[in-house]
Formats: sequence, C-alpha cells, structure tokens
Amino acid sequence: MIDEAPAPLTKNKIIWSSSWIRAKYAGLFQPIIQSGEFVKKNQLIGAITDPFGAFKENVKSPAAGYVVGLNNNPVANAGDALVHLGYDDVCKIDGHGEE
Repeated sequence: MIDEAPAPLTKNKIIWSSSWIRAKYAGLFQPIIQSGEFVKKNQLIGAITDPFGAFKENVKSPAAGYVVGLNNNPVANAGDALVHLGYDDVCKIDGHGEE
C-alpha cells in the first residue's frame, strides 16, 4: 500500500465522439498502430492480406483521432470493426474528426 497515487505519465484526453474503421475486404488484418496512438487523416494504419500474400489492401484512417480500440484478432471478414477512433476537441476544431 502507498499513501499517494503516482503522477500520471501522460495527460488524460476527453473523447467526445468516436467511430469505427471497418474492413472493406476479408483477410488477415495486420495493424501497424497501437492503442492510445494519435493517427492523422489518411495515415496508413495497417493492411489486410490473404494467407498466401497474393492480396494486400492498405487500410488508411479516414480522419484524425486517437486509437481507443483495436481489434487484435487477425482474421477479418468484410464489414468487421478493425479500429475504434476517438475524437477530442482538437480533432473537431481542426476539422479532422467526424461530428
């Protein structure tokens, strides 16, 4: 037991809205981002491939926001949720987030 909580390593963000990035194709989703990371609009966030490497479709972020959820199951069907993006006031003010 400790007397005081340790100081936070990063400042908390208030997320006002969110949306999911969904798979357009079925295959294996390989993300190159991590939970909590800030992504920019049109930033490459991963790829969907087939098991043999003959098919590859890059997945880009449709808006700027914070990764608040990430599907770690590599198998993705068309329409499956891949990444959950959260938007704060900065994203809305800059016009990068969805309203």
